[in-house]
Amino acid sequence: MLKNVYYPYGIPFYKDVDMITVYFQNNDQTEFNIYFLKDGKKGNLASIIFPKEKKKYQFPKNSKVIIETSKGKHHCYIHLQADWKYIYP
Repeated sequence: MLKNVYYPYGIPFYKDVDMITVYFQNNDQTEFNIYFLKDGKKGNLASIIFPKEKKKYQFPKNSKVIIETSKGKHHCYIHLQADWKYIYP
């Protein structure tokens, strides 16, 4: 496990699951939350990205997530793609 690579909450890095690398960058002054999309609805919290933060993640392949602002509004729904950088806003 590399110290500069993050994993979503509740996803053990040591399990035998196909993972993809994705990047998140928050250019806003407030944090945003990443939730898993499960059955078309908001699932478990995957991560929090704080203001002005850039993080490299390993997510399970074929993950779908919701980006939610600190005001509780769903900003977007994303089917994560390997090696993509997701920048907010």
